[in-house]
Amino acid sequence: MKWFRRLILLTIAIVILLGLAAWGLISYIAPRQELDLMAEPLDLEQRASDLLSNLKLSATLEEVTPELVLNEADINSLAKWHISRNSQIAPDLMADGAKFELKDSKLVAHVNVTYLEQIRTGIVAEYALRWEDGNLEAIPEQAHIRAINLPVAHLEAMVIPLGELLPEWVEIEDIYFEKEQVRIKLKANVPQLGELLEHMS
Repeated sequence: MKWFRRLILLTIAIVILLGLAAWGLISYIAPRQELDLMAEPLDLEQRASDLLSNLKLSATLEEVTPELVLNEADINSLAKWHISRNSQIAPDLMADGAKFELKDSKLVAHVNVTYLEQIRTGIVAEYALRWEDGNLEAIPEQAHIRAINLPVAHLEAMVIPLGELLPEWVEIEDIYFEKEQVRIKLKANVPQLGELLEHMS
C-alpha cells in the first residue's frame, strides 16, 4: 500500500501548492493603496455665476464668452462622484474606491474593485476624453493589473452630464483637453443672461 500512501501525500502536496499559488496570485493583484469614493459634485453653477460677476462686459451680450477651467482635482471629484452613483463598472465588477489623474490629455483611473464579491484588486485604466452632446465622455483604451494587461471590451465608458451641472444661462460652446486641465468655453444664453444682469444690477 506504499503506492497509495505516496498518492495521498502527492495529492496533499499538489493541493498545498495550488493553494499557495492562489494565495500568491491574490496577493499579487491586491490593491496597492486604499481608495474611496467620497467626493461631492462640483458646484459648477456657482463657479459660472462667479465668472459672470467678474466679467468685464463687452458692448453687446453676444460677445460675452466666459471660460471654466477644471484642474486635475476637479476632474477627480467629478469622476469619483460619477462612479459613486453607479459603482458597478462592469459585469460582476464593483468599484470600492478610485483616484483620477490627467496625463497628456488622457484620464488615468486608479480603481480598487471587487470581483464576484470576493476578490479585491486594483486596476489602472487609461481613458480618452471627448465631448459629445453635452456630456463629458471617457472612453477606455487600455487597462492593466500591475503587469497583467486586461481587455477593455468589458469596461464601460464613463459619461458625465457636464451640461446639466451648469446654470441655464450658459451653454457649452467648446471644450479643450489640455495636459493638466480641461478648459470649457461657455456661450451665454443671451435672453436669460440679460435677465440675470438686470437682477444683479
